[in-house]
Amino acid sequence: MTLAIAALREQLAASAGSVFRLTAEELGIPAAETLFHDHLDGATLTLSACEPFPSELAVVGELRLRHLAMAVTVLVSFLADDNEEFVAGIRIDAELPDWTVPPEHLDIDPAVLRTFGFTALHLLLDATPAADGAVLPRVGLGASRSFPGAGADDEALAYVTGFDPPYEDSAWCLSGEFEPVPLRGLDDLASLIPGLEPGRFSLPPEFGSGQLAIGGLSVTFAPGDGGRPGRLLSAWIRVELDATWSVFPGYFEISDPAAEFAVTLAPGGFAVQALISGFFTVAEQVELSAEVVLPQCRVIAQLVDPVPLTPVLERWFPGAGLPADALSVRDLRFETTAGDGAPAFGMDLALAGTWRPVEPVVTTDLALSLLIGGPTGWQGSLEAIWELGDGKVLLRAAYEGGNWTFGGIASHLTARELFAAFDAEPPSLLEDLELLSLTVGFDGNGRRFELGGALAFPMGTADAVLTLDTQLNRRESGSGYDRSITGVLDITLPDSEADAEEAYARRTLTGEQDPGPRVLRFAVDYQEDGSGATVTGTWSAQPGIGLTDLASALGVELPDLPEILRPELTALTLRYHSGSGRLLLTAVTEHTGWVFATAAGQPGMAVAARVALDARASQLPLVGEAIPAGSDLVLDALTFTSAPSGWTPERAAALNSELDQADPNEPQRLPRFATGTAAVPGMAVQVGLTVAGERLDPLVLPLTTGGSGTVVTGAAPPPARTAASPDGGAVRELGLVFGPVRLGRIRLGSAQGRIFVALDAELTVGPVRLILLGLGLGIDGELRVAPVLRGAGVELNKPPLRLGGLLERRTGSDVAPGITEQYNGLVALETGFFALTAAGSYAKAEAGWSSMFLFGEISGGDKGLFGPPQFRVIAISLGFGVNSTVRPPSIAEVGEFPLVQRLAGTETGTTPEEVLERLAGPGGWVTPREGQYWGAGGVEASWSSCGPVRCCWSRAARPGRCC
Repeated sequence: MTLAIAALREQLAASAGSVFRLTAEELGIPAAETLFHDHLDGATLTLSACEPFPSELAVVGELRLRHLAMAVTVLVSFLADDNEEFVAGIRIDAELPDWTVPPEHLDIDPAVLRTFGFTALHLLLDATPAADGAVLPRVGLGASRSFPGAGADDEALAYVTGFDPPYEDSAWCLSGEFEPVPLRGLDDLASLIPGLEPGRFSLPPEFGSGQLAIGGLSVTFAPGDGGRPGRLLSAWIRVELDATWSVFPGYFEISDPAAEFAVTLAPGGFAVQALISGFFTVAEQVELSAEVVLPQCRVIAQLVDPVPLTPVLERWFPGAGLPADALSVRDLRFETTAGDGAPAFGMDLALAGTWRPVEPVVTTDLALSLLIGGPTGWQGSLEAIWELGDGKVLLRAAYEGGNWTFGGIASHLTARELFAAFDAEPPSLLEDLELLSLTVGFDGNGRRFELGGALAFPMGTADAVLTLDTQLNRRESGSGYDRSITGVLDITLPDSEADAEEAYARRTLTGEQDPGPRVLRFAVDYQEDGSGATVTGTWSAQPGIGLTDLASALGVELPDLPEILRPELTALTLRYHSGSGRLLLTAVTEHTGWVFATAAGQPGMAVAARVALDARASQLPLVGEAIPAGSDLVLDALTFTSAPSGWTPERAAALNSELDQADPNEPQRLPRFATGTAAVPGMAVQVGLTVAGERLDPLVLPLTTGGSGTVVTGAAPPPARTAASPDGGAVRELGLVFGPVRLGRIRLGSAQGRIFVALDAELTVGPVRLILLGLGLGIDGELRVAPVLRGAGVELNKPPLRLGGLLERRTGSDVAPGITEQYNGLVALETGFFALTAAGSYAKAEAGWSSMFLFGEISGGDKGLFGPPQFRVIAISLGFGVNSTVRPPSIAEVGEFPLVQRLAGTETGTTPEEVLERLAGPGGWVTPREGQYWGAGGVEASWSSCGPVRCCWSRAARPGRCC
């Protein structure tokens, strides 16, 4: 237990003129024990020639310090605890002779203090409580100096103290407040800083005639080290002023002023800054401690003691509507700066108490800010807390036009808890989606409230925030509210790498700040029904947004698309339904329509692009003129779709149903997704069809993306060999007849990076039938449309004359590997007395060699060609091939071998096109082969004794061998 205050006073009183002795054990302070042991002779506080001051708990006497040869004069002060019962601390202040500090006590070179004019040096031994209550042993210095008093014979002393800083390289600071020391003038202060010229210290003219005195001083210095002299770093000086000052005449008068000068080290010397401190009254009974920074005359003031709010409101904020009797000012900060015109004052008040601005809001922790003067006269703002259950709302209010307008942000509250305070239901989306923030807004009349919520909106990977504002208007009856909901959706577009580099270069070269990422703001319509909430948003702006930027914001990686499919979008429409969780983002340009779609619980995003076409069968050569305008076959759109994994026909049908609602009119502007068996994951291309104005199911062809990201078609069969698809895939039976024109199948296919829409067309004029193979349209990588024709044939059936012919060109997947293009032809002629049939092919290889074959047959019919009646030659056939080979038939295939069977096929009912396909098509009997040659021939004869006999031969050879 520490020494009792009563016992200490008895010891002090008994030591007058004699000895005062105290051990560390008697004192009972461990930190003092350390000080006694390290610094006092005999580790005991022993003073002789004592002059005690029992009431002040102090004593002056002579003390022997270790490492000093003689006793020194000391002042010992004791500190009492808060209850004035026990000693809480001790300080020993010893005056050192000859400016000598034994290094065992304190390792410092204090010589620099002499250059400041200090004449006496003291050693401080301290064991008093710090701000946190801890008592630690400390060792420090004290120094005193005099200032010449005006007209005084004796010199008063300014005394400053400080303790060893905690870090070795830290500066020392000695400071103190003392009985004012008179000054003759401000130039006396210049003697404190060696080399500081007179005239650097100045005050406003109002203080020119009053008595000046220094009452506080602080110096910061770096002690000498290793032979280097110490140096002054800064000084603070407080000068008492015997005057009053009307810093703003007619507004405020500062009483008990004091000048405070800050002297700091600056390049080329020292800088001096002055301020005036004192007190002034802003309203009755409201006194502030003020500082005036010179020369700007900037006033900063703080409340001394809590005061009622009423006088402040009556003086500066009349008619504010605040309940002054229920509130008090617990803190007030005042600030203003003098200018050329009338001054403007700013006051920040922390208020204690509660305020109920409107029902059901109850506020606490009010912070009121006032701006008085200036062009608007005065204005006010307010911050307050509205506690609501376990959460709260931080409210901010502005006073304009005689009324308060409030806005606030809620924390630790759900939407239902906030709306329940107003007996209202929140919009369902505020509970369905992730809630980012809740806001409140109302005015002082309590008739209208705005409750808002910011939601994380499901837009793929885009940073999208939906804000819904619910307006509650109190009914005239006083109970309940009428509700309306509005909203906005903000989608933030991330900067591309190029944008980021450009912004960095702009900041570096010009110093301009980066304007930040672009934000698309949608105006939102919000509706609720029994199935959920529907959000419909629209956005439009100039300049628009590039498609690739939009896709990047949504997390969609687009392939390398043609220019027409990379437009600048100047308008977007959004539709989200909480019941299905489906989100549609659509855009329409002059030529294209776009859809981005997601659904809750389903992976990925579905994307579709529609390009408007106006390609018509009536525009095709040869057959177009025969098609009436009202019955035309029209290709009205080309659509590219990308479906995510897990895509099903049901998902496609549900999405199309919502697109029908968003795009109900004809002609359609938005794309649709393939349904049925064609609704599979991945990319696909569709061609939209109408016949006589009636829409047919589109043709659908799967697509994939190449390694470069360029859209190419997948491994689909070529148009001419694609089987019919009853579910509306890549082939469709049309069966359209327009007078002499018949349109059979329509096919969607691809080859060599182009998309083809081909028609099997026939034109009949009298006995002549013109067959057009693959007549249609080819669409290239830039979506340019051009007519295409794969081949043509002619038939004439006018007995006894029959004529048939066919010529076709094949490329791409329609030819054998290594072959660039191939031409196949067939001709058949029959009269009443003979028939001629010939077939041939020419092919060109990638390696530069060419292949060809010819095969023909002439027949004399029943009468034969020549010979006696007993032996008649009926038909002769002959053929050859260069860089070509013939697949030998098996025994079972001999009957089907085209070099034996009649080429015209009239006996089997096959068409010339089918004969050519079997003969020279992929997998046919005759194929190009470098270095192979063949020849073939045959004779059909008739013996009267044994009937018809057929004989044929063929020979194939390699280079250098005889056939």
